[in-house]
Amino acid sequence: MSKYLFLLIFLANTCFAQIKNGIYSEIGFAKEQLRTFSFNDGRFQLSMNEHMGVEKLGVGTFKVESGKLILNFEKYPNQESSTYSITEQPGNSGVAHISVVLRDSDNNSLGGRIGISDKDKKPLLSTMTDNKGEGFLAIYTSAPGTYFTISVLGYYAISIPIDKLFVKDSNIFAKLRPATKFYISPNTETYKIIQNKSNSLILLSSKNEKVVLKLN
Repeated sequence: MSKYLFLLIFLANTCFAQIKNGIYSEIGFAKEQLRTFSFNDGRFQLSMNEHMGVEKLGVGTFKVESGKLILNFEKYPNQESSTYSITEQPGNSGVAHISVVLRDSDNNSLGGRIGISDKDKKPLLSTMTDNKGEGFLAIYTSAPGTYFTISVLGYYAISIPIDKLFVKDSNIFAKLRPATKFYISPNTETYKIIQNKSNSLILLSSKNEKVVLKLN
């Protein structure tokens, strides 16, 4: 094999080996920014504009391998959330009696849903509060589930480990905050690199979604 042919093969295999540090933006038909990637020495940040003014955020490490961009998402730091406080007293063995009061960030009453979810926070059992945001639930130790959950559409949900509530009578005061940000959970996403130029990057997702990014 001639050294020139070897050089061509080497360049073909490494043409996608590096992504230039910087901020890349995907621009929509109305010139709005759909998503923004920031790449910096093996780390990335992702911001996406979703429906109803919600911003989708992700952070983690990345690598380029065999012509693919691999994003390893980590837990997003300093996440916004709703808050709660618990006052409690000894209760009956084998059961948790839970009273809940829901309020928004302006201290207005909120009607919502309270219940039990599994370790993946998927609902198993739930009931509604009244229109004053007040509700009650008795949970037996034999019941399946990992979390006691409080949720209202459009607000950050609250998940409390059930173990903290057993053998007690608990009064939970929850103040829910509007959910303006959605945080991408730890996972891995892979994109095929279609084009990698000095000022642009074209990717293809696993769902065959084409993503055209321009370096700002």
